[in-house]
Amino acid sequence: MFRIMKRIFIIFIGLLLIGTTADAQFKGSENRLWESTDFDFHANVGGRKDDPGTAIREIHAVSTEIAWATFSDWQVPNAPTLNKVAYTTDGGASWITVAGPGGNQAQYSNICAIDEKTAWIAVHTSDPGLYHTSDAGITWTKVDGLFEDVAVMCNFVYFWDKDNGFAQGDVKDGVFTLYTTSDGGATWTPNSSVSAAGSELGGVAGMYGVATDGTLWWQSDQGRAFKTTDKGISFASSETGLKNTNQQQGLKVMDANTVIFPAFDTSSKTYSYKITTNGGASWESWTPLGANETYGTFGFTSVPGTNFLVSISSEESTTGGEDNFISYCADGKSGEEWTIFPQWIAAEQDKTQMTYVKFFNFDGTIKGYASSFNYGPTYKGLDGILVWDGTLKGIGISSIQKSELNIYPNPATEIIYVTNVKNVAKISLSNMLGQTIKTVENPQGKAQITTSDIEKGFYIITVETNEGQILTNKVLVK
Repeated sequence: MFRIMKRIFIIFIGLLLIGTTADAQFKGSENRLWESTDFDFHANVGGRKDDPGTAIREIHAVSTEIAWATFSDWQVPNAPTLNKVAYTTDGGASWITVAGPGGNQAQYSNICAIDEKTAWIAVHTSDPGLYHTSDAGITWTKVDGLFEDVAVMCNFVYFWDKDNGFAQGDVKDGVFTLYTTSDGGATWTPNSSVSAAGSELGGVAGMYGVATDGTLWWQSDQGRAFKTTDKGISFASSETGLKNTNQQQGLKVMDANTVIFPAFDTSSKTYSYKITTNGGASWESWTPLGANETYGTFGFTSVPGTNFLVSISSEESTTGGEDNFISYCADGKSGEEWTIFPQWIAAEQDKTQMTYVKFFNFDGTIKGYASSFNYGPTYKGLDGILVWDGTLKGIGISSIQKSELNIYPNPATEIIYVTNVKNVAKISLSNMLGQTIKTVENPQGKAQITTSDIEKGFYIITVETNEGQILTNKVLVK
């Protein structure tokens, strides 16, 4: 009964083969915002053949080219971690899968990549502890004496660079179990400076975030937020006022001072949120707008160093919208104006359930990963793993603003009009599979798109400026 909820979807099962390479390349037209690969979860990772459920557990990228990933089978109670780890050295175009550490029943808290050969994994239950590989997963070595007590699990391990790392664990004897290293994990120094408050039992598995300046935030299971600016030597804590924070959605770090913190209401099955914009000095209520229509209620992630948030939907819409999508919010601090990516790639919209999205910022270059359920050997969901490269200017607006355009009527039956068009190179209408249905080139002043000859349903209007920037708007054709 010891904090079962925090262990959602992270049990380790199955001992599988070592050294499988996913022979895949990016595919998709050059105008797509997301690229996809043919990474076959079933062939490369495993999971049950008959039911959907295999999905990304976590991806941690150390550069635009190098990332490591773990996987889960969501169709099994508590979503066990599959006994596979994968890494990429070409930005996600191809992945190499290897066996992970800890035994057949191990549960992973998180994975932290160092380079193409080195990664750390925090394991709890079934020979728990900290494990690392320095030979690309051929062998895994356990650190002696750390987090070997199943009652004091390691919630995450993180390295700022190859030498400096931090491991955060549960409460023991009234204090959080914390360790730091400055020599690449050869030695670990205990830190007993953070005492538990109230009914706190520990942190939450895998729930932490790091700003672009290195400020690391983590959360307790009772709504406290902690941050360190000196690589785990000292911590500042703040009360968010939230409870029931021992859930799947962890805190989202936008920058060193701006963090969004979630809490789950077990009776209503809904989340509530608080945000700080002053480094935890105060926390205010925050509400994402457009749930089920344009904000994905399954989860969201920050894009560190920017004001962008990206969400995924994996649930049935309650208001007539599309069931599954990826969307973004350019003003994350407000949580308003969520827009579905116009060309997110779906094999079959009604079967695709988005399960994971994560973004990284490498000196201004944005790298993102997303994935859906794998539906066995005959259906791969969203073509395996989606990859985002570059910057976010392609979904920003400079020379035109959404408020200046008039797109009507919505819903539409015969024609959609776009008025007050200035400095626009192209207006296109795409379906929810990312397929362009109609295009208007170099519109002037006013454009119209006939809808009487297309199927009923939701579509995306994409307005592209002469500078290559994009504005999108969701419309319904009846």
